[in-house]
Amino acid sequence: MKRSLPIVALVLATFAAYAGVLSNGFVLYDDPAYVLENPPVRAGLTLRGAAWSLTAFHSANWHPLTWLSHMLDVELFGLAAAGHHAVSVLLHAATAVLVFLALAAATGKRGAAWFVAALFALHPLRVESVAWVAERKDVLAGFFFAATLLAHVRRVQSPTPRAGRVVFLLFLAGLLSKSMLVTLPFVLLLVDVWPLGRRDVTRMLLEKVPLFVLVASVCVLTLASQRDFGAVHGLSGLPLSVRIENAQVAYLTYLAKSIWPVGLSCFYPHPALLDPEGLASDALRAGLVLALVTALCVALRRRVPPLLFGWLWFLGMLVPVIGVVQVGMQGLADRYTYLPLLGLHVAVVFGFLAFVPESPSPSRRRLLQGLTAGGALVLLVFGVLTWRRVRAWENTTTLFEAALAVDPHNFQAHKLLAIEHQRARRFDEAQAAYERALSDRPNDAEALGNLGALHLMAGRPGRARELIERAVALRPDYAEAHFNLGLVRIELRDARGAEASFERALELRPDLDQARRNLELLRSEKESQP
Repeated sequence: MKRSLPIVALVLATFAAYAGVLSNGFVLYDDPAYVLENPPVRAGLTLRGAAWSLTAFHSANWHPLTWLSHMLDVELFGLAAAGHHAVSVLLHAATAVLVFLALAAATGKRGAAWFVAALFALHPLRVESVAWVAERKDVLAGFFFAATLLAHVRRVQSPTPRAGRVVFLLFLAGLLSKSMLVTLPFVLLLVDVWPLGRRDVTRMLLEKVPLFVLVASVCVLTLASQRDFGAVHGLSGLPLSVRIENAQVAYLTYLAKSIWPVGLSCFYPHPALLDPEGLASDALRAGLVLALVTALCVALRRRVPPLLFGWLWFLGMLVPVIGVVQVGMQGLADRYTYLPLLGLHVAVVFGFLAFVPESPSPSRRRLLQGLTAGGALVLLVFGVLTWRRVRAWENTTTLFEAALAVDPHNFQAHKLLAIEHQRARRFDEAQAAYERALSDRPNDAEALGNLGALHLMAGRPGRARELIERAVALRPDYAEAHFNLGLVRIELRDARGAEASFERALELRPDLDQARRNLELLRSEKESQP
Protein backbone atom coordinates (compact mmCIF):
# COMPACT_ATOMS: atom_id res chain seq x y z
CA MET A 1 0.00 0.00 0.00
CA LYS A 2 2.83 2.39 0.90
CA ARG A 3 4.41 1.99 -2.54
CA SER A 4 1.16 2.96 -4.23
CA LEU A 5 0.78 6.23 -2.31
CA PRO A 6 3.00 8.25 -4.73
CA ILE A 7 0.84 7.05 -7.64
CA VAL A 8 -2.38 7.96 -5.85
CA ALA A 9 -0.94 11.37 -4.98
CA LEU A 10 0.02 12.03 -8.62
CA VAL A 11 -3.44 11.12 -9.90
CA LEU A 12 -5.26 13.16 -7.25
CA ALA A 13 -3.04 16.22 -7.80
CA THR A 14 -3.59 16.04 -11.56
CA PHE A 15 -7.36 15.79 -11.27
CA ALA A 16 -7.44 18.60 -8.71
CA ALA A 17 -5.53 20.94 -11.02
CA TYR A 18 -7.69 20.01 -14.03
CA ALA A 19 -11.07 19.70 -12.30
CA GLY A 20 -12.35 22.84 -14.02
CA VAL A 21 -11.88 21.35 -17.48
CA LEU A 22 -14.93 19.13 -16.99
CA SER A 23 -17.19 22.18 -17.22
CA ASN A 24 -15.45 23.49 -20.35
CA GLY A 25 -16.97 23.12 -23.78
CA PHE A 26 -15.50 22.69 -27.24
CA VAL A 27 -13.74 25.68 -28.80
CA LEU A 28 -13.86 27.10 -32.29
CA TYR A 29 -10.22 26.26 -32.83
CA ASP A 30 -9.69 22.92 -34.59
CA ASP A 31 -12.36 21.22 -32.45
CA PRO A 32 -14.91 21.51 -35.30
CA ALA A 33 -12.46 20.02 -37.82
CA TYR A 34 -11.44 17.22 -35.47
CA VAL A 35 -14.78 16.32 -33.89
CA LEU A 36 -17.83 18.54 -34.26
CA GLU A 37 -17.88 18.84 -38.07
CA ASN A 38 -15.97 15.67 -38.95
CA PRO A 39 -18.48 13.07 -40.26
CA PRO A 40 -16.29 9.95 -39.71
CA VAL A 41 -15.68 10.97 -36.08
CA ARG A 42 -19.27 12.06 -35.43
CA ALA A 43 -20.42 8.59 -36.52
CA GLY A 44 -18.62 7.03 -33.56
CA LEU A 45 -16.55 3.87 -33.70
CA THR A 46 -17.31 2.13 -37.01
CA LEU A 47 -15.44 -0.05 -39.49
CA ARG A 48 -15.79 2.63 -42.13
CA GLY A 49 -14.36 5.18 -39.72
CA ALA A 50 -11.47 2.88 -38.84
CA ALA A 51 -10.63 2.49 -42.55
CA TRP A 52 -10.84 6.27 -42.99
CA SER A 53 -8.46 6.83 -40.08
CA LEU A 54 -5.76 4.77 -41.80
CA THR A 55 -5.91 6.66 -45.08
CA ALA A 56 -6.98 10.21 -44.15
CA PHE A 57 -4.61 13.17 -44.22
CA HIS A 58 -7.27 15.25 -42.50
CA SER A 59 -6.23 18.55 -40.85
CA ALA A 60 -2.66 18.14 -42.13
CA ASN A 61 -2.00 15.08 -39.96
CA TRP A 62 -1.80 11.32 -40.24
CA HIS A 63 -2.56 9.84 -36.82
CA PRO A 64 -4.97 6.88 -37.06
CA LEU A 65 -4.95 6.02 -33.36
CA THR A 66 -5.86 9.59 -32.43
CA TRP A 67 -8.83 9.51 -34.80
CA LEU A 68 -9.96 6.21 -33.28
CA SER A 69 -9.75 7.71 -29.77
CA HIS A 70 -11.97 10.61 -30.86
CA MET A 71 -14.42 8.13 -32.39
CA LEU A 72 -14.48 6.12 -29.19
CA ASP A 73 -15.22 9.29 -27.22
CA VAL A 74 -18.20 10.03 -29.46
CA GLU A 75 -19.33 6.42 -29.13
CA LEU A 76 -19.23 6.70 -25.33
CA PHE A 77 -20.21 10.33 -24.69
CA GLY A 78 -21.71 11.65 -27.89
CA LEU A 79 -20.85 15.33 -28.32
CA ALA A 80 -20.94 16.10 -24.58
CA ALA A 81 -17.61 17.88 -24.12
CA ALA A 82 -17.16 16.79 -20.49
CA GLY A 83 -16.56 13.16 -21.47
CA HIS A 84 -13.92 14.10 -24.06
CA HIS A 85 -12.15 16.31 -21.54
CA ALA A 86 -12.26 13.65 -18.82
CA VAL A 87 -10.50 11.13 -21.09
CA SER A 88 -7.72 13.63 -21.84
CA VAL A 89 -7.18 14.35 -18.14
CA LEU A 90 -7.13 10.61 -17.41
CA LEU A 91 -4.51 10.02 -20.12
CA HIS A 92 -2.41 12.89 -18.77
CA ALA A 93 -2.54 11.50 -15.24
CA ALA A 94 -1.66 8.01 -16.50
CA THR A 95 1.32 9.43 -18.40
CA ALA A 96 2.58 11.13 -15.24
CA VAL A 97 2.36 7.80 -13.40
CA LEU A 98 4.30 6.02 -16.17
CA VAL A 99 6.97 8.75 -16.14
CA PHE A 100 7.36 8.21 -12.39
CA LEU A 101 7.65 4.42 -12.77
CA ALA A 102 10.12 4.68 -15.66
CA LEU A 103 12.45 7.16 -13.95
CA ALA A 104 12.24 5.32 -10.62
CA ALA A 105 13.14 2.05 -12.34
CA ALA A 106 16.01 3.63 -14.28
CA THR A 107 17.56 5.64 -11.44
CA GLY A 108 16.42 3.91 -8.26
CA LYS A 109 15.57 7.35 -6.84
CA ARG A 110 11.81 7.27 -6.29
CA GLY A 111 11.55 10.66 -4.61
CA ALA A 112 13.25 12.55 -7.44
CA ALA A 113 11.36 10.52 -10.04
CA TRP A 114 8.06 11.43 -8.36
CA PHE A 115 8.90 15.11 -8.33
CA VAL A 116 9.74 15.07 -12.05
CA ALA A 117 6.43 13.36 -12.75
CA ALA A 118 4.57 15.89 -10.58
CA LEU A 119 6.23 18.80 -12.40
CA PHE A 120 5.13 17.23 -15.67
CA ALA A 121 1.57 16.76 -14.43
CA LEU A 122 1.10 20.24 -12.95
CA HIS A 123 3.15 22.60 -15.13
CA PRO A 124 0.90 25.25 -16.76
CA LEU A 125 2.49 24.67 -20.18
CA ARG A 126 0.68 21.31 -20.19
CA VAL A 127 -2.79 22.91 -20.16
CA GLU A 128 -3.08 23.45 -23.90
CA SER A 129 -2.46 19.77 -24.60
CA VAL A 130 -4.86 18.55 -21.91
CA ALA A 131 -7.70 21.09 -22.05
CA TRP A 132 -7.96 21.29 -25.85
CA VAL A 133 -9.98 18.41 -27.29
CA ALA A 134 -8.28 18.72 -30.68
CA GLU A 135 -4.93 18.09 -29.00
CA ARG A 136 -5.88 14.57 -27.92
CA LYS A 137 -2.91 13.49 -30.02
CA ASP A 138 -0.57 15.05 -27.45
CA VAL A 139 -1.86 13.22 -24.39
CA LEU A 140 -2.35 9.96 -26.28
CA ALA A 141 1.16 10.07 -27.74
CA GLY A 142 2.49 11.09 -24.32
CA PHE A 143 0.95 8.00 -22.76
CA PHE A 144 2.64 5.70 -25.29
CA PHE A 145 5.90 7.66 -25.03
CA ALA A 146 6.07 7.07 -21.28
CA ALA A 147 4.97 3.45 -21.68
CA THR A 148 7.73 2.89 -24.27
CA LEU A 149 10.27 4.49 -21.97
CA LEU A 150 9.27 2.20 -19.09
CA ALA A 151 9.28 -0.86 -21.37
CA HIS A 152 12.77 0.03 -22.64
CA VAL A 153 14.15 0.36 -19.10
CA ARG A 154 12.71 -3.02 -18.20
CA ARG A 155 14.09 -4.56 -21.41
CA VAL A 156 17.59 -3.35 -20.56
CA GLN A 157 17.32 -4.59 -16.99
CA SER A 158 15.72 -7.94 -17.97
CA PRO A 159 16.45 -8.56 -21.68
CA THR A 160 14.10 -10.95 -23.50
CA PRO A 161 12.86 -11.13 -27.12
CA ARG A 162 9.34 -10.39 -25.88
CA ALA A 163 10.55 -7.20 -24.16
CA GLY A 164 11.90 -5.94 -27.48
CA ARG A 165 8.56 -6.59 -29.21
CA VAL A 166 6.73 -4.71 -26.47
CA VAL A 167 8.96 -1.66 -27.00
CA PHE A 168 8.38 -1.84 -30.76
CA LEU A 169 4.58 -2.09 -30.46
CA LEU A 170 4.29 0.69 -27.90
CA PHE A 171 6.46 2.96 -30.04
CA LEU A 172 4.33 2.14 -33.09
CA ALA A 173 1.19 3.06 -31.13
CA GLY A 174 2.83 6.35 -30.17
CA LEU A 175 3.69 7.19 -33.78
CA LEU A 176 0.12 6.35 -34.81
CA SER A 177 -0.99 8.91 -32.22
CA LYS A 178 1.37 11.75 -33.15
CA SER A 179 4.35 11.78 -35.48
CA MET A 180 6.36 14.05 -33.15
CA LEU A 181 7.45 10.84 -31.40
CA VAL A 182 9.99 10.28 -34.20
CA THR A 183 12.56 11.60 -31.72
CA LEU A 184 11.86 8.88 -29.13
CA PRO A 185 14.62 6.46 -30.30
CA PHE A 186 17.15 9.24 -29.68
CA VAL A 187 15.73 9.76 -26.18
CA LEU A 188 16.15 6.03 -25.55
CA LEU A 189 19.80 6.33 -26.57
CA LEU A 190 20.22 9.14 -24.04
CA VAL A 191 18.62 6.96 -21.37
CA ASP A 192 21.02 4.16 -22.29
CA VAL A 193 23.99 6.41 -21.50
CA TRP A 194 22.45 7.97 -18.37
CA PRO A 195 21.00 6.76 -16.09
CA LEU A 196 21.28 3.16 -17.36
CA GLY A 197 25.04 3.44 -17.88
CA ARG A 198 25.26 1.16 -20.92
CA ARG A 199 28.55 1.00 -22.82
CA ASP A 200 27.92 -1.37 -25.75
CA VAL A 201 27.22 1.23 -28.44
CA THR A 202 26.80 -1.33 -31.22
CA ARG A 203 24.11 -3.22 -29.35
CA MET A 204 22.38 0.00 -28.33
CA LEU A 205 22.13 1.06 -31.97
CA LEU A 206 21.24 -2.33 -33.45
CA GLU A 207 18.32 -2.90 -31.10
CA LYS A 208 16.85 0.41 -32.26
CA VAL A 209 17.07 -0.25 -36.00
CA PRO A 210 13.41 -1.38 -36.17
CA LEU A 211 12.42 1.84 -34.40
CA PHE A 212 14.34 3.97 -36.90
CA VAL A 213 12.61 2.15 -39.77
CA LEU A 214 9.28 3.19 -38.25
CA VAL A 215 10.58 6.75 -37.92
CA ALA A 216 11.52 6.95 -41.60
CA SER A 217 8.12 5.65 -42.69
CA VAL A 218 6.17 8.06 -40.50
CA CYS A 219 8.28 11.06 -41.57
CA VAL A 220 7.34 10.41 -45.21
CA LEU A 221 3.65 10.07 -44.35
CA THR A 222 3.64 13.19 -42.18
CA LEU A 223 5.30 15.42 -44.75
CA ALA A 224 2.92 14.08 -47.40
CA SER A 225 -0.11 14.84 -45.23
CA GLN A 226 1.00 18.39 -44.42
CA ARG A 227 1.93 19.22 -47.99
CA ASP A 228 -1.35 17.73 -49.21
CA PHE A 229 -3.24 19.96 -46.78
CA GLY A 230 -1.16 23.00 -47.70
CA ALA A 231 0.15 23.50 -44.17
CA VAL A 232 3.88 23.40 -44.93
CA HIS A 233 5.20 26.80 -45.99
CA GLY A 234 7.63 26.86 -48.88
CA LEU A 235 11.09 28.36 -48.42
CA SER A 236 10.13 31.19 -50.78
CA GLY A 237 7.36 32.21 -48.37
CA LEU A 238 9.51 32.05 -45.23
CA PRO A 239 13.28 31.88 -45.87
CA LEU A 240 15.33 29.23 -44.13
CA SER A 241 17.42 31.91 -42.41
CA VAL A 242 14.27 33.38 -40.83
CA ARG A 243 13.14 29.95 -39.69
CA ILE A 244 16.48 29.29 -38.02
CA GLU A 245 16.34 32.67 -36.30
CA ASN A 246 12.85 31.95 -35.00
CA ALA A 247 13.96 28.48 -33.85
CA GLN A 248 16.65 30.04 -31.63
CA VAL A 249 14.15 32.52 -30.15
CA ALA A 250 11.59 29.75 -29.64
CA TYR A 251 14.06 27.56 -27.75
CA LEU A 252 14.89 30.39 -25.38
CA THR A 253 11.22 31.33 -24.97
CA TYR A 254 10.33 27.75 -24.07
CA LEU A 255 13.16 27.71 -21.56
CA ALA A 256 11.95 30.96 -20.00
CA LYS A 257 8.32 29.84 -19.85
CA SER A 258 9.34 26.56 -18.24
CA ILE A 259 10.79 28.60 -15.36
CA TRP A 260 8.21 31.41 -15.24
CA PRO A 261 5.03 30.16 -16.99
CA VAL A 262 3.04 33.39 -17.35
CA GLY A 263 1.70 35.21 -20.40
CA LEU A 264 0.59 31.94 -21.95
CA SER A 265 -1.51 32.04 -25.12
CA CYS A 266 -3.23 29.62 -27.45
CA PHE A 267 -1.49 31.28 -30.41
CA TYR A 268 1.83 33.11 -30.70
CA PRO A 269 2.12 34.86 -34.10
CA HIS A 270 5.33 34.15 -35.98
CA PRO A 271 7.65 37.11 -35.29
CA ALA A 272 8.55 37.34 -38.98
CA LEU A 273 4.93 38.31 -39.67
CA LEU A 274 4.99 41.16 -37.14
CA ASP A 275 8.57 42.33 -36.55
CA PRO A 276 11.03 40.78 -39.04
CA GLU A 277 13.77 43.29 -38.21
CA GLY A 278 13.62 42.64 -34.48
CA LEU A 279 13.78 38.87 -35.02
CA ALA A 280 17.43 38.91 -36.11
CA SER A 281 18.68 40.69 -32.98
CA ASP A 282 16.50 38.52 -30.72
CA ALA A 283 17.91 35.43 -32.43
CA LEU A 284 21.48 36.57 -31.81
CA ARG A 285 20.85 37.00 -28.09
CA ALA A 286 18.98 33.70 -27.89
CA GLY A 287 21.76 31.88 -29.72
CA LEU A 288 24.35 33.16 -27.25
CA VAL A 289 22.29 32.04 -24.25
CA LEU A 290 21.69 28.60 -25.76
CA ALA A 291 25.40 28.22 -26.53
CA LEU A 292 26.34 29.17 -22.96
CA VAL A 293 23.85 26.72 -21.43
CA THR A 294 25.08 23.97 -23.75
CA ALA A 295 28.72 24.69 -22.87
CA LEU A 296 27.88 24.59 -19.15
CA CYS A 297 26.09 21.24 -19.49
CA VAL A 298 29.02 19.79 -21.42
CA ALA A 299 31.52 21.08 -18.87
CA LEU A 300 29.54 19.47 -16.02
CA ARG A 301 28.73 16.23 -17.86
CA ARG A 302 30.87 14.08 -15.57
CA ARG A 303 30.07 15.82 -12.30
CA VAL A 304 26.34 16.26 -13.03
CA PRO A 305 25.38 13.97 -15.95
CA PRO A 306 21.61 14.69 -15.69
CA LEU A 307 22.20 18.27 -16.92
CA LEU A 308 23.50 17.28 -20.36
CA PHE A 309 21.01 14.40 -20.54
CA GLY A 310 18.01 16.64 -19.88
CA TRP A 311 19.28 19.50 -22.05
CA LEU A 312 19.81 17.22 -25.07
CA TRP A 313 16.36 15.67 -24.48
CA PHE A 314 14.82 19.16 -24.51
CA LEU A 315 16.71 20.35 -27.59
CA GLY A 316 16.27 17.13 -29.54
CA MET A 317 12.60 16.49 -28.94
CA LEU A 318 11.70 20.00 -30.11
CA VAL A 319 13.46 19.59 -33.47
CA PRO A 320 10.36 18.40 -35.41
CA VAL A 321 8.29 21.39 -34.25
CA ILE A 322 10.89 24.12 -33.78
CA GLY A 323 9.93 25.73 -37.10
CA VAL A 324 12.73 24.79 -39.51
CA VAL A 325 9.96 22.93 -41.35
CA GLN A 326 7.35 25.63 -40.84
CA VAL A 327 3.75 24.49 -40.38
CA GLY A 328 1.11 27.16 -39.88
CA MET A 329 1.62 30.81 -38.85
CA GLN A 330 2.66 30.36 -35.23
CA GLY A 331 6.16 31.07 -33.98
CA LEU A 332 5.85 28.59 -31.12
CA ALA A 333 3.13 26.78 -29.17
CA ASP A 334 2.66 25.60 -25.58
CA ARG A 335 1.59 22.16 -26.79
CA TYR A 336 4.96 21.57 -28.45
CA THR A 337 6.59 21.39 -25.02
CA TYR A 338 4.39 18.55 -23.76
CA LEU A 339 7.18 15.94 -23.83
CA PRO A 340 10.36 18.00 -24.49
CA LEU A 341 9.98 19.85 -21.18
CA LEU A 342 10.36 16.54 -19.34
CA GLY A 343 14.05 16.72 -20.18
CA LEU A 344 14.42 20.02 -18.36
CA HIS A 345 12.50 18.66 -15.37
CA VAL A 346 14.92 15.73 -15.17
CA ALA A 347 17.94 18.03 -15.54
CA VAL A 348 16.80 20.34 -12.74
CA VAL A 349 15.57 17.75 -10.23
CA PHE A 350 18.34 15.18 -10.63
CA GLY A 351 20.88 17.99 -11.10
CA PHE A 352 20.05 19.37 -7.66
CA LEU A 353 20.18 15.87 -6.25
CA ALA A 354 23.74 15.45 -7.52
CA PHE A 355 24.89 18.08 -5.02
CA VAL A 356 23.32 16.30 -2.04
CA PRO A 357 25.92 14.25 -0.10
CA GLU A 358 25.38 10.50 -0.30
CA SER A 359 26.40 9.71 3.28
CA PRO A 360 23.87 10.40 6.05
CA SER A 361 24.59 13.58 7.99
CA PRO A 362 22.73 16.52 9.57
CA SER A 363 23.69 18.76 6.64
CA ARG A 364 22.35 16.22 4.15
CA ARG A 365 19.08 16.00 6.07
CA ARG A 366 18.73 19.79 6.22
CA LEU A 367 19.50 20.11 2.52
CA LEU A 368 16.91 17.50 1.59
CA GLN A 369 14.34 19.17 3.81
CA GLY A 370 15.03 22.50 2.14
CA LEU A 371 14.76 21.01 -1.34
CA THR A 372 11.54 19.23 -0.40
CA ALA A 373 9.97 22.40 0.98
CA GLY A 374 11.05 24.43 -2.04
CA GLY A 375 9.80 21.75 -4.40
CA ALA A 376 6.43 21.56 -2.66
CA LEU A 377 6.05 25.33 -3.00
CA VAL A 378 6.87 25.17 -6.73
CA LEU A 379 4.31 22.41 -7.25
CA LEU A 380 1.67 24.40 -5.37
CA VAL A 381 2.30 27.52 -7.48
CA PHE A 382 2.28 25.53 -10.72
CA GLY A 383 -0.89 23.72 -9.69
CA VAL A 384 -2.70 27.01 -9.00
CA LEU A 385 -1.48 28.52 -12.30
CA THR A 386 -2.66 25.43 -14.14
CA TRP A 387 -6.07 25.59 -12.46
CA ARG A 388 -6.38 29.24 -13.54
CA ARG A 389 -5.15 28.55 -17.08
CA VAL A 390 -7.76 25.81 -17.50
CA ARG A 391 -10.46 28.46 -17.06
CA ALA A 392 -9.23 30.29 -20.16
CA TRP A 393 -10.23 27.23 -22.22
CA GLU A 394 -13.85 27.40 -21.01
CA ASN A 395 -15.14 28.47 -24.43
CA THR A 396 -14.03 30.21 -27.60
CA THR A 397 -14.64 33.73 -26.32
CA THR A 398 -12.71 33.26 -23.06
CA LEU A 399 -9.87 31.56 -24.93
CA PHE A 400 -9.23 34.34 -27.43
CA GLU A 401 -9.94 37.15 -25.01
CA ALA A 402 -7.20 35.64 -22.83
CA ALA A 403 -4.88 35.57 -25.86
CA LEU A 404 -5.63 39.24 -26.59
CA ALA A 405 -4.94 40.14 -22.96
CA VAL A 406 -1.42 38.78 -23.53
CA ASP A 407 -0.98 40.39 -26.98
CA PRO A 408 -3.54 42.91 -28.29
CA HIS A 409 -1.97 42.57 -31.76
CA ASN A 410 -2.65 38.84 -31.99
CA PHE A 411 -4.30 38.81 -35.42
CA GLN A 412 -5.26 35.15 -35.19
CA ALA A 413 -7.10 35.72 -31.90
CA HIS A 414 -8.98 38.68 -33.37
CA LYS A 415 -9.90 36.64 -36.44
CA LEU A 416 -11.12 33.58 -34.57
CA LEU A 417 -13.00 35.73 -32.08
CA ALA A 418 -14.68 37.36 -35.09
CA ILE A 419 -15.68 33.95 -36.44
CA GLU A 420 -17.24 33.12 -33.07
CA HIS A 421 -19.16 36.42 -33.09
CA GLN A 422 -20.28 35.69 -36.65
CA ARG A 423 -21.53 32.23 -35.74
CA ALA A 424 -23.45 33.76 -32.83
CA ARG A 425 -24.92 36.37 -35.23
CA ARG A 426 -23.20 39.24 -33.42
CA PHE A 427 -22.36 40.85 -36.75
CA ASP A 428 -21.22 44.27 -35.54
CA GLU A 429 -18.74 42.68 -33.12
CA ALA A 430 -17.59 40.28 -35.84
CA GLN A 431 -16.95 43.12 -38.30
CA ALA A 432 -14.97 45.08 -35.71
CA ALA A 433 -12.86 42.03 -34.86
CA TYR A 434 -12.14 41.25 -38.54
CA GLU A 435 -11.11 44.86 -39.14
CA ARG A 436 -8.85 44.74 -36.09
CA ALA A 437 -7.23 41.54 -37.37
CA LEU A 438 -6.67 43.14 -40.77
CA SER A 439 -5.12 46.23 -39.20
CA ASP A 440 -2.40 43.95 -37.83
CA ARG A 441 -2.21 41.65 -40.87
CA PRO A 442 -3.74 43.33 -43.95
CA ASN A 443 -3.19 40.36 -46.25
CA ASP A 444 -4.92 37.69 -44.19
CA ALA A 445 -7.03 35.94 -46.84
CA GLU A 446 -9.43 34.31 -44.39
CA ALA A 447 -10.20 37.56 -42.59
CA LEU A 448 -10.71 39.34 -45.92
CA GLY A 449 -13.01 36.62 -47.21
CA ASN A 450 -15.08 36.44 -44.03
CA LEU A 451 -15.38 40.21 -43.78
CA GLY A 452 -16.53 40.24 -47.39
CA ALA A 453 -19.19 37.65 -46.55
CA LEU A 454 -20.39 39.91 -43.71
CA HIS A 455 -20.72 42.86 -46.10
CA LEU A 456 -22.69 40.67 -48.47
CA MET A 457 -25.09 39.72 -45.68
CA ALA A 458 -25.46 43.43 -44.85
CA GLY A 459 -26.51 44.20 -48.43
CA ARG A 460 -23.23 45.71 -49.62
CA PRO A 461 -22.23 43.43 -52.54
CA GLY A 462 -19.83 45.96 -54.07
CA ARG A 463 -17.67 46.16 -50.95
CA ALA A 464 -18.04 42.40 -50.50
CA ARG A 465 -16.69 41.74 -54.01
CA GLU A 466 -13.68 43.97 -53.42
CA LEU A 467 -12.72 42.12 -50.22
CA ILE A 468 -13.38 38.60 -51.49
CA GLU A 469 -11.49 39.20 -54.75
CA ARG A 470 -8.51 40.29 -52.66
CA ALA A 471 -8.81 37.06 -50.63
CA VAL A 472 -8.90 34.95 -53.81
CA ALA A 473 -5.91 36.79 -55.25
CA LEU A 474 -3.93 36.08 -52.07
CA ARG A 475 -5.09 32.45 -51.82
CA PRO A 476 -6.24 31.04 -55.17
CA ASP A 477 -6.98 27.69 -53.47
CA TYR A 478 -9.43 29.25 -50.96
CA ALA A 479 -12.60 27.32 -51.86
CA GLU A 480 -14.94 29.15 -49.47
CA ALA A 481 -13.87 32.51 -50.92
CA HIS A 482 -14.65 31.32 -54.45
CA PHE A 483 -18.07 30.18 -53.22
CA ASN A 484 -18.78 33.54 -51.57
CA LEU A 485 -17.59 35.33 -54.69
CA GLY A 486 -20.20 33.32 -56.59
CA LEU A 487 -22.89 34.57 -54.20
CA VAL A 488 -21.68 38.15 -54.68
CA ARG A 489 -21.83 37.81 -58.45
CA ILE A 490 -25.38 36.52 -58.22
CA GLU A 491 -26.30 39.64 -56.28
CA LEU A 492 -24.57 41.75 -58.97
CA ARG A 493 -26.48 39.84 -61.69
CA ASP A 494 -23.33 38.30 -63.14
CA ALA A 495 -24.62 34.76 -63.71
CA ARG A 496 -21.70 33.67 -65.89
CA GLY A 497 -19.15 34.87 -63.34
CA ALA A 498 -21.10 33.22 -60.52
CA GLU A 499 -21.11 29.92 -62.41
CA ALA A 500 -17.33 30.09 -62.87
CA SER A 501 -16.84 30.82 -59.15
CA PHE A 502 -18.97 27.87 -58.05
CA GLU A 503 -17.17 25.57 -60.50
CA ARG A 504 -13.80 26.65 -59.09
CA ALA A 505 -15.01 26.16 -55.52
CA LEU A 506 -16.09 22.60 -56.36
CA GLU A 507 -12.75 21.85 -58.04
CA LEU A 508 -11.04 22.79 -54.81
CA ARG A 509 -13.61 21.21 -52.47
CA PRO A 510 -15.83 18.58 -54.09
CA ASP A 511 -17.73 18.20 -50.80
CA LEU A 512 -18.96 21.83 -50.87
CA ASP A 513 -22.62 20.95 -51.36
CA GLN A 514 -23.88 24.53 -51.26
CA ALA A 515 -21.73 25.40 -54.28
CA ARG A 516 -23.06 22.35 -56.13
CA ARG A 517 -26.68 23.25 -55.40
CA ASN A 518 -26.20 26.87 -56.50
CA LEU A 519 -24.41 25.76 -59.65
CA GLU A 520 -27.22 23.37 -60.54
CA LEU A 521 -29.78 26.12 -59.94
CA LEU A 522 -27.90 28.55 -62.20
CA ARG A 523 -27.64 25.98 -64.97
CA SER A 524 -31.32 25.04 -64.72
CA GLU A 525 -32.30 28.72 -64.93
CA LYS A 526 -30.06 29.17 -67.97
CA GLU A 527 -31.61 26.16 -69.70
CA SER A 528 -35.14 27.40 -68.98
CA GLN A 529 -34.49 30.74 -70.66
CA PRO A 530 -35.80 31.06 -74.23
